[in-house]
Amino acid sequence: MKTFFPQLLLVQIPCAKYSMELEAVLKSEEVQREQLPYAGLMKYLEEYSGKSIKNADDVADMYGSLDAEVNAISNYQFLCSSDNLNSNSM
Repeated sequence: MKTFFPQLLLVQIPCAKYSMELEAVLKSEEVQREQLPYAGLMKYLEEYSGKSIKNADDVADMYGSLDAEVNAISNYQFLCSSDNLNSNSM
């Protein structure tokens, strides 16, 4: 299935210090413990999407992309609906 937005819409600007700190936080015992209840969900998303889903940021990125696609499809359907086409042809 072809998607409208194959990658993320919001691209982060690389920052070495931020990346180091984020990695340390994601590997922390506290964050690992908080993510544990969602391990099954992340495994499911990874299996069925083919994307690497290792943390909440990965889940949020996937959600954002899917939400954008749904909105794009909804807007396209609205713009192409016969009622909308007829009202714009006046």
